[in-house]
Amino acid sequence: MVCKNCGTEGGNSKFCPNCGAPLFQPNVGMQNQQFQQPQPAMQFQPNIPPKRKNTIGVIGLVFSILATIFAIFAGGLGCVLGIVGLVLSIIGVCKKYTKKVAPIVGIVFSCIAIFLGIIMSGSGTTVSEDITPKSDREYVDNINTVVSDPDSYAGKYIKFYGIVSQTCDEGDDYYIYQAYTDTDYNNSILLKVSKDVSAKEFKEDSFISVDAKITGSYSGQTVMGVDTSWAYMIAADAKETTYIDSFGKADTTWEFEDQSIEQHGITVKVTKVEFAENETRFYVDVTNNSNDNVSIYSSSAKVVQNKKQYEESYSAYSDDYPQLSDDLTPGASSSGIITFDKIKPTNLQLILEGYSDNYDIDLSDFKFDLEQ
Repeated sequence: MVCKNCGTEGGNSKFCPNCGAPLFQPNVGMQNQQFQQPQPAMQFQPNIPPKRKNTIGVIGLVFSILATIFAIFAGGLGCVLGIVGLVLSIIGVCKKYTKKVAPIVGIVFSCIAIFLGIIMSGSGTTVSEDITPKSDREYVDNINTVVSDPDSYAGKYIKFYGIVSQTCDEGDDYYIYQAYTDTDYNNSILLKVSKDVSAKEFKEDSFISVDAKITGSYSGQTVMGVDTSWAYMIAADAKETTYIDSFGKADTTWEFEDQSIEQHGITVKVTKVEFAENETRFYVDVTNNSNDNVSIYSSSAKVVQNKKQYEESYSAYSDDYPQLSDDLTPGASSSGIITFDKIKPTNLQLILEGYSDNYDIDLSDFKFDLEQ
């Protein structure tokens, strides 16, 4: 090996015999390997598509915005739309490679709409409770249509009769009653009555005559925990009344001053007949001016009309009517109402039987031929 320093042949020596310089040379392959820079490994780049428009998410956002608006003015509908918007928005969020802003905003609005809808449904309607003057009121004729669809008549007025079921709430200046609007107890409403209208609380089963403003529907639960809704009304006027003057009001009334029969000091008078939708009522007065006890039994009363005979009948409210005394002492009098099934207001005969403790007195039937 030749010394690169001085040119002397050094053979296999590691150092030059002349100048002492090292004769060793690194392996070229190793040198190249030592200084070779490693090449970076090739990295895989996935082919990610660009984000597309999220149609379902946008639709969900639209539903959620509409739901929020409807929840404020019509709570139940707002809840329904809010649920639809929530479902669509969630589907939109789950879709891959789509924009997420619209469905996320939709989820937020849907939750707000559902919450507002529940609140507004529970609190009823937004119609003002202020009572307008009578001259400016628009009235609805049929209470049944109001009960079935109160929201359609919100802001209008209705005159009706009711039967108090219970007092639901009492405030400093109002009562809230549940009242039935029919004698079959099928339909009921909620009625708010200011203490300025009626300071006295109406008792359970009281009959009331009402002039009220319809505010819409109120959703809640019955005492049994069943979800339901009622027509909600504000009383402009509310008074306690009777069955006869409300649900049992007569369609036709006959009044008499000359229908009187006297036998042996016993006088029986028919003063009035009322023909109502479900019954016929005879108003009878009895005066005993004899010296013995007398009985006029309403249970034996009969009505004959066009050869058809009617017997006394009883209704759910007959016990509230004044009853004839079964045993009149001398000098006493009694007044009562005898009821029959519905009879047409045409010529008829009322027959009453009388009895005296004096067996020497033979009392004939008291027969009244009535017409007007």
